[in-house]
Amino acid sequence: MQTSQFNHPLQRIVSRLKCAIESERYDEARSVLAEYHSCVTGLCKKGDGAPSEEEVMGLINWACRALMVARAHTIDQYQFLSDSRVYASFRDPDRKTCRLTL
Repeated sequence: MQTSQFNHPLQRIVSRLKCAIESERYDEARSVLAEYHSCVTGLCKKGDGAPSEEEVMGLINWACRALMVARAHTIDQYQFLSDSRVYASFRDPDRKTCRLTL
């Protein structure tokens, strides 16, 4: 029995986790992930309606990819900000250009 076919509490947790990650609310995502873990563990112990290993790994892999993309985007933004500060800090009012010192 796969949980993805039903309006199961686990599916609501998965939706909340995806929403939190997509909205970059990582503290919330961490607590929802703990809730997901607890729910999956309980379902596995009961043997009733537990998601397959494939479903769980699919969600975890999706989350990892989404977080890596968000991290790369943040690094790019930081690098752009850092580069612009270096150029701005060495501005010479008598020159029409900026110099970069490393």
